[in-house]
Amino acid sequence: MACNTDKKKYRCDGRHSATCTFYEGKLPEDSKLKEESCVTTAETTDELYRWVGELRKDLDKSKIEKECFEFDKDKDTFVVFLNSVVKKICDLEKKLKDSGVIDSDSSSSGSKGSGVSGSISLNKIDTSCLTEDSCGNKITDVNTLLQEMLRFMCKLKNCSDE
Repeated sequence: MACNTDKKKYRCDGRHSATCTFYEGKLPEDSKLKEESCVTTAETTDELYRWVGELRKDLDKSKIEKECFEFDKDKDTFVVFLNSVVKKICDLEKKLKDSGVIDSDSSSSGSKGSGVSGSISLNKIDTSCLTEDSCGNKITDVNTLLQEMLRFMCKLKNCSDE
């Protein structure tokens, strides 16, 4: 196929390979080419294609499990998926508050809209089999409860490995 020499890019003084054309623009701070003194357009193009490939791989929606999300892997963008996740988190938070598992009057440590606020109440959790931590202290908060549960699971794992 012959080149269309009416295009602006072919009005230069002959054709030049990208490896022979120096790039004179500004490079991003995280560019691996930033420290080099002479950068060609071929190198910048290769770097851009590598970044695009990494982004596409990172944003690949095909492996997302969507059991409880309203999300079309083929049509919806990643932002739509993230919004669906945020909505689920917010819905779950509301249900936990409504059922009394999370105290709704506690101050929020998360940012507005993060879906993380309030504190988890042990009032609705049966901790009768774990009333004390490994030091003999009464379990009064979720962190201690989770830590004791993890210790217990590790003991079980260690026993099963023997």
